[in-house]
Amino acid sequence: MQIIPSALALLEAGEAFALATIIEQQGSTPRGIGTQMIIRADGRIIGTLGGGSSEAQAIARGPEIITGNKASLLTVNMTGIDAAESDMICGGIVRILLQCVQPIQLPTFRKLQKAEDERRKGWLVTLIDHQNHYLVFVDEQGLCHSIPDLPEALRPYALDAAHSSMHTQHMPGISLFARPLRPRGRMYLFGAGHVALDTAKVCNLLGFETTVLDDRQEFLDEHRFPESHRVLVPDFDHIPDLPVDEETYIAIMTRGHLGDAQCLDWALARDDRAAYIGMIGSRHKRTIMYDRLRKQGITEERLARIHSPIGLPIQAQTPAEIAVSIAAELIQWVNQQP
Repeated sequence: MQIIPSALALLEAGEAFALATIIEQQGSTPRGIGTQMIIRADGRIIGTLGGGSSEAQAIARGPEIITGNKASLLTVNMTGIDAAESDMICGGIVRILLQCVQPIQLPTFRKLQKAEDERRKGWLVTLIDHQNHYLVFVDEQGLCHSIPDLPEALRPYALDAAHSSMHTQHMPGISLFARPLRPRGRMYLFGAGHVALDTAKVCNLLGFETTVLDDRQEFLDEHRFPESHRVLVPDFDHIPDLPVDEETYIAIMTRGHLGDAQCLDWALARDDRAAYIGMIGSRHKRTIMYDRLRKQGITEERLARIHSPIGLPIQAQTPAEIAVSIAAELIQWVNQQP
């Protein structure tokens, strides 16, 4: 949730704002469910819902939401007149939850940010009960954090909404929207060459926590990778036992086939935990690697988990283009997960 640091800064400055969240969509719309945007009292925004009519209507409603300290659902139909009058080519229906966030709710957002920083699970749940609305952070222990306190009668709804995927639920007298906190992905880049340099830059922009590993000290200079963790290894046959979980992404791009093979062996020993394993190289190189692994008893099912050649097939040539193709595949992979 990259919108959270901005929300925290506004709340710490004592500023209320409207939080806009896409909660439902039908057909083709500019952005997906869960996309968020901050609307300030003067109409300025942080983030985007994708532009067009839906975003403009949300911004227009922002001051009213803030002044009235309320929550409301906005439905924008992009299939008819709205679409014809818009410069967007989308043709769907989008529903946007608009809710006022007050400085008094700062502690809730601090807990949310802390959970994100510590890579903990959690759910941001909005409940609208008649004229009241509640913004609740449910942590992985099942504790509800909200100001004002969530009424006991509504607590079961918040707890039921947690431990599930993003969803909206409408019940008699109550509307609910739950958005799971996605911990920032951990990216391990094996190799610190030109492609890794650009890949680290792009992945950092996307919010990944990047770690670069290489056996060449001069390639791990802090000026080359100022935003990444750097790990010097004696060789790629002696990789430390780095933590790997369902939010871990592995990209292998060392300077040679031997290093790639050693890193791939390391990754496959942990492939039941990693979210993604990708290896740079040609299809011919992949065939040679896979034949070796088959002889070692690696199953076709496990080989199928490897993304190789890494990146989407966009005819990338330069290191920067290859980095973009890798990042695009990561975005596609992350967004396909439940």
